[in-house]
Amino acid sequence: MKQSQNSMTETTFLILLSLVKEKHGYGVIKEIEERTQGRVTIAAGTLYTAFDILKKKQWIEETSKSEGRRKNYRLTLAGKNALKEERRRLEENLHLYDQIIGGN
Repeated sequence: MKQSQNSMTETTFLILLSLVKEKHGYGVIKEIEERTQGRVTIAAGTLYTAFDILKKKQWIEETSKSEGRRKNYRLTLAGKNALKEERRRLEENLHLYDQIIGGN
């Protein structure tokens, strides 16, 4: 099976979703933990490694410094398009699941 070039991990998907509104790294960590009710927790080192990768892909951009040394990040248009593509891919997988196992 050919995998989409832009398919992403759950962590990447959640990071991008959290950056629809500009925020700093700690804000991303807290939002993901809250929205997943603690199911997904991201360490700071993991997050900043992901930020570097996502900046290279031009899916996020650094916008400004907030309190003290904290940098703010936000989703770019390319990042929004990547999220839309991932949503489409997830929907296709759910459709396959429903076809094979059933919709309940």
